[in-house]
Amino acid sequence: MNRNLITLVNTPNEPNSIIVGVFNEQQIIGFISGLTLNSGSSTVQPCYQLLVQKTKIFGIDIEQCFYIAEMIILPEYRSYEIFRDSLKLLEREAKNLACSRFCFLTVWREENHKLKPANYKGLEPLFIKNHYKKTDLKTQIAWTTVTDKASSKFQKNTLELWLK
Repeated sequence: MNRNLITLVNTPNEPNSIIVGVFNEQQIIGFISGLTLNSGSSTVQPCYQLLVQKTKIFGIDIEQCFYIAEMIILPEYRSYEIFRDSLKLLEREAKNLACSRFCFLTVWREENHKLKPANYKGLEPLFIKNHYKKTDLKTQIAWTTVTDKASSKFQKNTLELWLK
């Protein structure tokens, strides 16, 4: 694999945002994106609201926090190295935006969730290896969720907060 990482900073619709694209040759195989937590974007509001309530507990200056919005890599290319390298590049670029803390939300699902693939490997070990810590803070956000192989419904989903 001939892997390349390309960074786009300050996208047109979201100032203080970063996208890291992961490529194999000319094919995009994944990306990781985020923006400053104080951007005012609706994307960061659930995380922002959680941290505003708990800043004294975690000692976080929200002005210095970067929210990681998406981490997607095609299944056939998933590896610790690709995740680590793209995350480190995103963090390095975020530090150029005066961010020294990082956060993201993950969807919580039951261990025996009916749509979980048989060979599913959770991402928690990757997060922990990269010095992120899961907090006890949770929030709920509603979106259309696949409920089985043939249907979906609009429902609340529980998300857990991770910090670095």
